[in-house]
Amino acid sequence: MVTPNLLPVDANSPVPLYHQVAERIKAAVQSNVLQEGKVIGPETHLARNFHVSLPTIRRALEILASEGIVVRKHGHGTFVAGALRSSPLGVTRHIEPGESQSKCTVLSIGEASLDPIFRERLRLTDGDRLWCVIRLEEIHDVPTAILEDYLFSEPTPQDHARFNEADADALLVHSQCKVRTVQHEIKALAAHDGLAQKLKVGPGTPLIVLERTVFDEGGKPVEFGKYSHLASHYKFGIIS
Repeated sequence: MVTPNLLPVDANSPVPLYHQVAERIKAAVQSNVLQEGKVIGPETHLARNFHVSLPTIRRALEILASEGIVVRKHGHGTFVAGALRSSPLGVTRHIEPGESQSKCTVLSIGEASLDPIFRERLRLTDGDRLWCVIRLEEIHDVPTAILEDYLFSEPTPQDHARFNEADADALLVHSQCKVRTVQHEIKALAAHDGLAQKLKVGPGTPLIVLERTVFDEGGKPVEFGKYSHLASHYKFGIIS
């Protein structure tokens, strides 16, 4: 089945082409032009429709799949998932018995550089600004996690004390908007030198890294968090 023609992208815009493609497909899903279960594609048709390359189309579909808007099935194609109307997944942290006493300490609060990962996850354009709150989580005074939150609005002095007491999810309220969905991605990585030094472990120590993107009611990303936990102290589970 061929996807209907959608609005073209703007080659002169500072917004990456793959993000523009993803936004136009998402808008078509929201307006019911692309209905749940419908095949999106083929990719060659999408590339001609948007006047972009196949890699651009594939990157856009990867973004939509990561947000649960489409489902990609090998050998069958890409389908509208209808996830905009479904309940989002949540992530629960489990700490081993006897290790429940944890605390957070703010290490730094300041303006963040606009690295490519932030531009992608938060759909940033030139002129946007981000602030970063970096916290150390400890269990029985032992460093166990580095929590990084990236925010559109500058934290106020009143926020600082709250950050020292908050767990990772508590910063959701800082965006001062109604949260619609929270997208989580869990990775197994090795600690690089900077993280290893903060956590007082050796470089290469196994980590469980949780990346979280927060979306408002309109589907706009409003916050991004990256939480690096020592694999020896944490387990994660996905719940519906």
